[in-house]
Amino acid sequence: MDATVRARPRQWAPGYYLLVLRAPGQTPSSIPLVVRADGDTAPLAFQASVLTYQAYNTFGGHSAYADPARKAAASTELSFDRPYEDGGYYSPYQYELPLIREMEKLGIDVDYFTDLDADANPE
Repeated sequence: MDATVRARPRQWAPGYYLLVLRAPGQTPSSIPLVVRADGDTAPLAFQASVLTYQAYNTFGGHSAYADPARKAAASTELSFDRPYEDGGYYSPYQYELPLIREMEKLGIDVDYFTDLDADANPE
């Protein structure tokens, strides 16, 4: 699953969104969503680190890193086809959203993209 959606007129405005899912009796979970503005020429670009979220996501008992305290080995494969848990869930809140809020509060013109976008199209 790609964490990026291309913007279309009269639909989602380009930006960084965090969709929060709440099921009755369950802990809320979130999904980061980046809507790109392809062709825009903002002077600043912000890269959302969705691959990093998955690297630290411990859903299913493993992340990309070994955790001796939990006796969990590093996973050899990661997938976007799983919910976020632990580090994957908190990463946007701790590291990205404070900066995004400040940029938007200051009215800074910024384009958003993901590390997947940068890998697919480095220029």
